[in-house]
Amino acid sequence: MVDAASAWSEGWVDAASAWSEGWVDAASAWSEGWVDAASAWSEGWVDAASAWSEGWVDAASAWSEGWVDAASAWSEGWVDAASAWSEGWVDAASAWSEGLVDAASGWSEGWVDAASAWSEGWVDAASAWSEGWVDAASAWSEGWVDAASAWSEGWVDAASAWSEGWVDAASAWSEGWVDAASAWSEGWVDAASAWSEGWVDAASAWSEGWVDAASAWSEGWVDAASAWSEGWVDAASACQRDGLMLRALGQRDGLMLRVLGQRDGLMLRVLGQRDGLMQRALGQRDGLMLRALGQRDGLMLHAQLKPMFPFSNERGCKHLVTDDDVSMKPGLIS
Repeated sequence: MVDAASAWSEGWVDAASAWSEGWVDAASAWSEGWVDAASAWSEGWVDAASAWSEGWVDAASAWSEGWVDAASAWSEGWVDAASAWSEGWVDAASAWSEGLVDAASGWSEGWVDAASAWSEGWVDAASAWSEGWVDAASAWSEGWVDAASAWSEGWVDAASAWSEGWVDAASAWSEGWVDAASAWSEGWVDAASAWSEGWVDAASAWSEGWVDAASAWSEGWVDAASAWSEGWVDAASACQRDGLMLRALGQRDGLMLRVLGQRDGLMLRVLGQRDGLMQRALGQRDGLMLRALGQRDGLMLHAQLKPMFPFSNERGCKHLVTDDDVSMKPGLIS
């Protein structure tokens, strides 16, 4: 009797007969080059799991022949999502639901539109704005950001804010968004407040009739000489001012009242020119998640591709972990 190995080497028996008779297992047959993987699978002599674990076939060939489905391939890490989509093996909806691909990659490839992405919570508004996917005008119209935050970040100019009624004059001044000249001309502030804050000098106040002489003296804003020439005070009153000349106009408490528009030594910013910067992208206010976009006319988001499953070896597929032994399947030789 002769063993199968010798029989083949001598050409006494063909591989088909050897398998059908159980003389040799598939592992030996391949290692000796007696049968190719294509034939082995087509005859059912070896399953795909074993073939991959041994490195006999690469994933690309397996799919092209229909030997393995994409779902199994991903679950085992044999192929990355980028390749799968490019070949049309899986649709984006399934890929995301299974966590096979991240939203960043999906957008960069145009697989999902912005409306769907936000509605599903796949991307936060902060990222969307930072990438320039949505403009500030739309954000406000949808109520995604409040005016207070928008100003603090320099996203909107004061001119627009006032015209829309988003901010009151008091807040605008405290932040230096508007100068006093504009405020008065619009009637946004009264003279009493302006003086107490040092926004206007006494000379202008009198010329405009904003303050009466009695108040001016009590505050020391005008000297007696001027008062008499104007008939504002009689000599008796003038001489009884503690022996002191009333302070010169505009020199209250030894300090010149601040020039209009120069409050606290800093020129108030011109309306609409805050920081001289274009409106910055919205979405960076205290980590607040803005509402889902959804209604932005299907604007396509753009992000960078981030493949989830890198190839694991030079063949471009990840090996399966399977049993060491390869079971032969007799009776399938034709």
